[in-house]
Amino acid sequence: SIEGAFDCVVSDPPYGVRAGARCAGKDGAVKPVPDELRREHVPATKPYATADVLCDLLEIAARCLKRGGRLAYLLPATNDLTPEDVPRHPALT
Repeated sequence: SIEGAFDCVVSDPPYGVRAGARCAGKDGAVKPVPDELRREHVPATKPYATADVLCDLLEIAARCLKRGGRLAYLLPATNDLTPEDVPRHPALT
């Protein structure tokens, strides 16, 4: 288990500002991939909203960091970003 294993997590998340971030998965029903096709299978992807990227990053960091650990990540540069816009997680205070 990697829970509480790291002193620091550093990330440059795929916000998709230019190319559009995507994550594994698809909307609707998912069919199992037969064993004989798994080696060559490329999973479907779907759009990955910036809010979801940040939510997932904070959730993973909260689980993986040691108590008192640090999370460092890049945010897209905008002129109107305020401290209130920076996402928070209750376990990362």
